[in-house]
Amino acid sequence: MYIFVSSLRCFGSFKKKLRLTRVSSLYEIADVCDQSKCNFAVLVGNHNKDITVQTYDWSHYFEKELRFQTIKDILKYHHFRMSKDQPGIVKCYKSLDDEPVEFSIFIQRNPPKVTAALPKIVPPKGFTKQRAEYLRKEIRQFC
Repeated sequence: MYIFVSSLRCFGSFKKKLRLTRVSSLYEIADVCDQSKCNFAVLVGNHNKDITVQTYDWSHYFEKELRFQTIKDILKYHHFRMSKDQPGIVKCYKSLDDEPVEFSIFIQRNPPKVTAALPKIVPPKGFTKQRAEYLRKEIRQFC
């Protein structure tokens, strides 16, 4: 049985519109998105390398600063339960009828101190010279 998700309908509307439109820039893709029925584009950056939505190094923050550990074989589980009464304990269920498997996400016994400070910003790397040259020589002619 397939469950239809409404967001798929909206993405289908965008894909249909995109197939019929010639685009050669990020702004033109955003325009196509805005013209499709139930979508709207939100650009997180532009061609001038201005960034409106920063990317943060959350992996380093959780692993090194808060000292969280990963849950082994997390993809086997489909339901998770956490409680403020047991901080750091995650109960994982393969299905709702199964018995939970408990994991501690804290390396230390005591919960880490969480501050309002955000992790380091990860600047976008951009294209390598080799990739930019390839795009200019091989792909640009199609735009």
